[in-house]
Amino acid sequence: FNQRRGRVVVGNDLRDPEHDNVYVIGDVSAFMDTSCNRPFPTTAQIATRMGTHAAKNVLHQLRGEATEDFSYQPLGTVASVGNTRAFGLVGKLPVKSYPASVIKKSIMNKSLLDIGGLKELLAKGRFDLYH
Repeated sequence: FNQRRGRVVVGNDLRDPEHDNVYVIGDVSAFMDTSCNRPFPTTAQIATRMGTHAAKNVLHQLRGEATEDFSYQPLGTVASVGNTRAFGLVGKLPVKSYPASVIKKSIMNKSLLDIGGLKELLAKGRFDLYH
């Protein structure tokens, strides 16, 4: 596999260019940002979108259809610093402090709901938005 900084460089459809039956997604994948010729950062946001896209492309292959190119436009990123503080960007809008913390917890809750359903959200969700 062709690697860049320990990650497998993938083609536009998320397959390894040398192995058309191998999709590489998530943290081990280096999907290139053509605007700067660097891989996109490894985030859950891109990994979940890659997973959905790769699954669709596998179905295309099984049906004998052409695969589709993956495109990625980040929605933003938020990092927490403690329980009630965070910072980041939502789109191009900078966010910080308590509002950013609420956004971060909401993102985590949505991920829990998407992955594990209501039971997972209720068991592990962050509902302490009042701090």
